[in-house]
Amino acid sequence: KMAAAEALEWSLPEQLALVEAVQRHGTGLLPDFQAVGKVMKLAMAYAGNTKQREQDFYAPRRCEGKWQEMLLADDAKRGGRKRGGDGAPSSSELAGEMSERLREERKAEIKQLLHKVVADIAQADRDIAAAASADQATLDRFVAEASSHPDLILLKAQPPASAPAPKPAS
Repeated sequence: KMAAAEALEWSLPEQLALVEAVQRHGTGLLPDFQAVGKVMKLAMAYAGNTKQREQDFYAPRRCEGKWQEMLLADDAKRGGRKRGGDGAPSSSELAGEMSERLREERKAEIKQLLHKVVADIAQADRDIAAAASADQATLDRFVAEASSHPDLILLKAQPPASAPAPKPAS
């Protein structure tokens, strides 16, 4: 059940793409979710996107549902939306406000990922350096142990077995 729930979760890049699509196609109180769904499919079909979705994941109804969920969460964070003197803000205006916040969150997420990559590269460099020195130390110990092994005397006493000569190509 946990994997299924995670599969339905929208990533931060997906949420950002959704609010930007709503901003573009949300001139009234209700955005054109047909257009939003199409934009979402195109926006999330880029090389390197590791979150592969089913064909209908960005269906208009699902985009609308996620948008409504995001509006409710945003309203809750603000303690209720403040109404201006001229009525409710348009979907585009709401999306514009949300996209700024999500962009900042995405920048922080990318910086965190970048720090992790840099740390992973540094650890890999340390591991390679340690492996190179450890391998040499292991090889030196092995040579020292093998040199004093009693079987080595027997090997030194026997002439090396000669390999059969390759047949000339005819």
